[in-house]
Amino acid sequence: ELKKLPWKRTFLKPTPSAESTNVKSFMKKNLNNKYFKNHINYLKTRHFDKVVAQKFMNGFATTKYPELRTFWIGNTYQYTVETTEIGYDWTLRKKQLPRTVSILSKKVLGLLESKFHDALIVTRLDWGFDGKKYFLNEIESAPGTFSEVFPEGKWNLDHKIGDMFI
Repeated sequence: ELKKLPWKRTFLKPTPSAESTNVKSFMKKNLNNKYFKNHINYLKTRHFDKVVAQKFMNGFATTKYPELRTFWIGNTYQYTVETTEIGYDWTLRKKQLPRTVSILSKKVLGLLESKFHDALIVTRLDWGFDGKKYFLNEIESAPGTFSEVFPEGKWNLDHKIGDMFI
């Protein structure tokens, strides 16, 4: 199936996964080689039975175009953490969320609520930018909150999550 896609390079991530572990990318011409097969077999030995395949985005999560990890309680925006590289340098975004990301996020959240016939508690929608447009990279339904980027006493997402449960 991957060979049928028009992508020159494919990014593979097992699911469920965490913290960019067990991820790899492969050039289209290498989808038949032993490294690809070995990686798939390795994932099977680690008891992953599913992988997410994405078009490899050159320059994803760079200083110029950081990944935007947006946090939502229900469908209300809370904050964004910007990350670069493999997600280990975290910065609380001070600028307003790009309008497109805000509009598309609310659309995605509405679709999720509709699909699962339930209100969302806390959701993280992660966005990338390819130099031309934003794209949804990942949906986290039980996300890490990056609370450590907040100054002492300024983080209150746990209270808002509790209020949603109540």
